[in-house]
Order: sequence, then C-alpha cells, then structure tokens
Amino acid sequence: MEKFVIVRSNRLNAFGTKINSDFCRVINMFNDLNKIDEYEREIRLFFHMKMPANLFNKNLIGLKEENIIVFDGHVRIDFLIWLKMNNPDKRIILWLWNTVDEIKNNLDLHKVPKGIEIWSYSKYDCEKYNYNYNSTFFWDRKSKLDGTTTKDLYFIGKDKGRLSKIKHIDELCKKRGIKFEYHVTKTHWYSLDKREYKKGISYSEVQKNIASSKGVLDIKVSETAGPSLRALEAVFYNKKLVTDDKGVMDFKFYNKSNVFILGIDNTNNLLEFLDGPVMPIKNEDVEYYNVNNWLSRFCSVKGEIK
Repeated sequence: MEKFVIVRSNRLNAFGTKINSDFCRVINMFNDLNKIDEYEREIRLFFHMKMPANLFNKNLIGLKEENIIVFDGHVRIDFLIWLKMNNPDKRIILWLWNTVDEIKNNLDLHKVPKGIEIWSYSKYDCEKYNYNYNSTFFWDRKSKLDGTTTKDLYFIGKDKGRLSKIKHIDELCKKRGIKFEYHVTKTHWYSLDKREYKKGISYSEVQKNIASSKGVLDIKVSETAGPSLRALEAVFYNKKLVTDDKGVMDFKFYNKSNVFILGIDNTNNLLEFLDGPVMPIKNEDVEYYNVNNWLSRFCSVKGEIK
C-alpha cells in the first residue's frame, strides 16, 4: 500500500496517534507555539489575515510519503500554497470533512492551487461541484465498550445550529421516559455563551459516555452533510443509532433494528427501539469505514486533478 501523511489542525485530536501505522502518520498543521504565537495564529485565522510561513509545521517540508491528505479544519489558501511549494512532486488531497457551505467563508475553494485534488465526504457536494468522493472514516476496530448502561441516548458535539433540535428531542424523550443526556459545546471559540453550552471533554470521556448509553444521537448540520462521526461511533461501538439523516438507509451498515430515523419512524416506539438488542452487521460492511480501507480508496481511485 502507498504511504500517506494526514495533515490536521492542531485542535483535531480525537483519534490521537491511533491512525499512525507503517504506511500512515499524522502531523499537525501548525508549529507547537508559545502562547504569544498561538494568539497571533488565532487572530489571523479569525480575521482571515495572511498566514506567515513561520506558523506552519516545519515537519511538513520535504515529506517522503507519496500522498498528503489535508483535513479542511483551519486550512487557509496560504497554507496550501506553502505545502505544495515545499512538496512539489507529491500528490496532495484536500479532504473536506465539512460541507462547502460550512467552510466557504474561511476557505475559497476556487483558489485551491492547481494540482491539489479536492475530495469530500458529502455526496451532494461532490455531485454539485464535481469533487471526488470518499466517505467518513473511523479509526477504532469494532468493539463493545466496557461500562454500565445508565442512560438510553447520548449526544455530544458542537452546536452548529443544532441546539434547538436537540432541546426538542430532549422534551420528546422526557415525555416518553427516555433518559437522554446531551453535551453541546460552542460552534467556535468566539461564539457567545449559552447556558446549555458545556466545556469540551477528551475523547476518552466521550467513549465512557457512549459506553454508558444504549444509543447515540446524530443530528445533521445540514441536508448536504455526509455520514457523521456519531453514526460510525454507534456502529463500531455496538450501539443503537438515532438520527435525522434519511440518507442513512444508503449506508452499508444500515439495519432497521439498529437505526431509528427521526421523521420516518414513529417516536412512540423510540423507547422500545432503544431497549431492543443490537443486531449483528456484516463485518465487511463495518470495515468499509475503517481508516485503512478509507485510505485504500484514495489509491484505487486516483482523483482527477482540479
């Protein structure tokens, strides 16, 4: 298998070092900075100011791997120009883990340097903008998390306009005797506080909360979004999935006994659904979303250079 470097924002640390292997390693986009430089970086990101090269991670210069995948979080055109200049003979892929509408104010995709391939997790965006498609991925093996079940349903994630829907689901659950716990954080560090917002927690804490729940709630950011991380957490950790994503029926792991679709399935049956057993899923249908298979799809389908 060809070798890859994944470039991520310094803040994107959910998978830690779990993706690192003989053919893949993860490198942060920015240098490890002192506080003064960190403040400068945040100010420049917020006000869309030019990013000087000294802020970028020098370990990304002259990479030996054949393929470089850049996650869209906190990416600016200045960085893509710098990365390509310092790796002129490498295949560079910009993979969008957010919708075009979410990132368009921070990243003008029309200005992506020639020769960099644009891929997305959203089939809608791929069809609309003629990008290359590759699904969401997950980095753990399929397993059952250890823990005592104390609640029926759990959600964690940034607000991104979803808080009102989550509060509505909370009321729905209360009326039906469903123990629902949600952990909503700010969309951005500069977002105004709301009393419902909580502080971010480590991914190990997220796993503990998933372990203690029968099901995971997934609320789409928009109709154009692709499969979310929450949907894959439910599958890989052997939990029920409750989602408003009607497109979930097209996912390889879909099973009506394991997936409850809000707006289609009767909410009067939600507690019964959560109390039911998780039905087995074909291993190959789960492993399709494993990070190794996700990487292999970049190799098997060489993207058209945009």
